[in-house]
Amino acid sequence: MPLVYDPTGRSNNILQIKSKNLSEANYGYRYPKGINLKPGSETHNRIISMVNQRVLDSYSHMSTRHKTWKAIDKNLTAYVALDDREKAVKDYDSRRPVRVIVPQSYATLETLLAYWVTAYLDNPIFRYEGRGPEDEVGSILMELAIAYQTQMAKMGLSLYYQARDAYTYGFGASHPRWIRKTGYRRVEEEQGFFSQLFQGWRKVGNMKKRVPALLYEGNELMNIDPYCYLPDPGAPIDNPQAGAFVGWVRRTNVMTLLSEEQNSDTHFNAQYLQHVDARSSLVERLDMSGREARFGTTTGIDYTTTSVPADVVYMYINIIPRDMGLGSSPYPEKWYFEIGGDCVVLAAAPENLDHCMFPVGVISPSADGYSTAPVSKLEVVSGLQEVLDFLYTSHIKNVRKAINDVLIVDPKLVNMKDLKDNDGGWLVRLRRSAWGRGIDNAVQQLKVTDITAQHLSEAPLLIDFINRMTGTVDALQGVQRRSGERVSATEASDTRQGALSRLMKDGRICSLQGMQDLGYMLASHTQQLMSEELYVKVVGEWEARLRTEFNLPPGVNRYPVNPMDLLVGFDVVMKDGTIPDSSTAKDWVQLYGMITAQQELIGTYDVPRIFMHIARMLGAKNVHEFIRQGQVQPQVMPDQAVQDQAAAGNIIPIGGAA
Repeated sequence: MPLVYDPTGRSNNILQIKSKNLSEANYGYRYPKGINLKPGSETHNRIISMVNQRVLDSYSHMSTRHKTWKAIDKNLTAYVALDDREKAVKDYDSRRPVRVIVPQSYATLETLLAYWVTAYLDNPIFRYEGRGPEDEVGSILMELAIAYQTQMAKMGLSLYYQARDAYTYGFGASHPRWIRKTGYRRVEEEQGFFSQLFQGWRKVGNMKKRVPALLYEGNELMNIDPYCYLPDPGAPIDNPQAGAFVGWVRRTNVMTLLSEEQNSDTHFNAQYLQHVDARSSLVERLDMSGREARFGTTTGIDYTTTSVPADVVYMYINIIPRDMGLGSSPYPEKWYFEIGGDCVVLAAAPENLDHCMFPVGVISPSADGYSTAPVSKLEVVSGLQEVLDFLYTSHIKNVRKAINDVLIVDPKLVNMKDLKDNDGGWLVRLRRSAWGRGIDNAVQQLKVTDITAQHLSEAPLLIDFINRMTGTVDALQGVQRRSGERVSATEASDTRQGALSRLMKDGRICSLQGMQDLGYMLASHTQQLMSEELYVKVVGEWEARLRTEFNLPPGVNRYPVNPMDLLVGFDVVMKDGTIPDSSTAKDWVQLYGMITAQQELIGTYDVPRIFMHIARMLGAKNVHEFIRQGQVQPQVMPDQAVQDQAAAGNIIPIGGAA
C-alpha cells in the first residue's frame, strides 16, 4: 500500500524528540557560506522536511514492487525455508528430499550476465573520440586515463553488479564519484652526516623512509541497491536526468561518518549523531529484500552490537536557493544533501560538476520509456518458474509417499506392535484367536497411483518456454540439444546468431541508457578534478599514433599525462553490445585469401585491419601486441600508382636513389 506523508505521523514525532536532544549539544561547526545549519535551526529543519518528503514520495511508488522482487530473490535462492511438516521429515531422516527450487532462473541469469561480461568488460570499457582534429590526441589520452581508472577502481565489478540488478529487478543504478585515497609509500633516503674535517656532507648509505602519498586519484562506481534507490516517480527509470531529484539510502555507522567528515571540507555535523539514535524511522522499511531468507543468514546491512549504526539518505535535488534560505539565486540549481538518522544534515552544497547532471547512471534492458519500475526479464518468466518448482516438488512428495507402505490392517487379527516395528524386516504374529484361519484378510497393501508421473516429462517444456522468452536458448548456455533429426551446421549457426541478436538488442539499449551517461561523467570528472600527473600505458590500437606523436623510443611504453592534456572536446563512443562470432570466421578467411590474391582489391581494402578482425573473431584480444615497432610498414599500391609517385619524386627504389 503506498505511503502518504503525514506531518503529524510517527516519523515527525520521532524527529521532534531527536531535535530536542540535539538542541543541548554544540560542537561549534563553521558552515559553508555562513549559513546556519546547526541541528534545530530554521534552515536545517527546512532541509530535513524537504528531503524526507521526497523520500516518502519515491518510496510510495517503489515499494509496490518489493514483494515481486522478493519472489524473484526466492527463485534465485540457495536456501529454502521449510514448513513444520517438512522439518519433521528432515528431522526423521535428513537424507529425504523435500521442497526444491529448480535453478532455471539462475541459469537464465547466468547466461545473460555471461553475454554482458563478454560484450562490455573488455578494456577499454569506455571509448572516446575527439570532436575536432585538434582534440584527437587528447581524446586518446583520455581513453587511456579512464582505462587506468577502471582497472584501479575495479569498475568492471560494479558494472557487472549493475547488469545483474537490471536483469533481476528491471533496472540497475550506479553512482560515479571522484575519490582521493591517501596513504604511505616507501622512498629511498640518503643517510650521512656533516663533517667539519671535510667541510661537507659525508654519505654513509641509503635507507627506506615512509612518507605520506596519494595512492589513487580518480573515479569509482558505487552500486545502488534497487531496494534502497529513490528516484523521482515522475521520470522514466532509464532517464534520471528528467526528474527533479534522485537519491538512495546507505546503512553505515557513526565512526565511518566521522572519518569521512575528518577528511572532507564539505561534510559537517557528524558528531551530533552520537547524541541520537541514528537509525532512520523513514528508511528502515526500505530493506525489504529477500536476501536474508535466500541464504539463511543475515545480510551485511543488518545492525550489530559492536558499532553505532547510522542510516544516511543521499539526495541530489533541483532547488531554488532563495526559497530554501541557501542563497539569493531565484533560479533552479542542483544541490547535494546528506541526511543522517532523519534529523541531522551532514552535507548541503551545490553540485558544482561541469556536466550539470545528476551523477547517476541507470540501465534497464526491459524499460518501456515511461515506467518508474519496469518489469524485469526474470519477472516475466517468474510464473513459469513457480509452476516448474511445483511440478518437481509435488513429484517428490508423491514419491516419498509411495515408497512408504500404505497398509490396511484388521487390528483384531494382527499384533499391531509387530507391524509397527519394521527394523530389519517384519515378523508379524497373528493374534491367538486368528490362528489357523490364514492371512488373506489380515493385512493388505493399498494401491498407490502416481499421478505426478508426467511431471518430469512436462518440465522440459516449461524450461524451453523460459529460454525462448529470455533469449537464452540451449546454444548460448553451452548445451548441445539432442533431437531425433540431425541439425546442420548452417541451421545451428543461424539459431545461435538469432539468439545473439536478441541479447545484442539489450546491449545496445543499455549503451544508449546508462553506459553513455557514465562514460561522459567519468571523463568530465577527470577533466574537472584531476590534479596530478598520471602515467598511462601506451598499448593497443593507439600505440603507433602516440609513439609518433610523442617520439617515444623503442621499449618505452608509458607516457605521462598532465591534467592539461585532457582539456579537449570529446564524444563517448558507444559499444554496440556485440561479441565476436567465430562461426563466420571461415568465411572471412576465404574473403581474405581472395583480397590478397587481387591487386585491385588490395589497393581498395585495408588488409591488415581485415586480418585483425579475423583474429578477434577467433578469440584474440591482444592483436596489436604482435605489430612490429620501429619499422616502416609495407604498403601495396597498383603499378600505375607506383609509377606516378616515382615520377613525382615521392618514392625511390630500395637500395638507392632514383
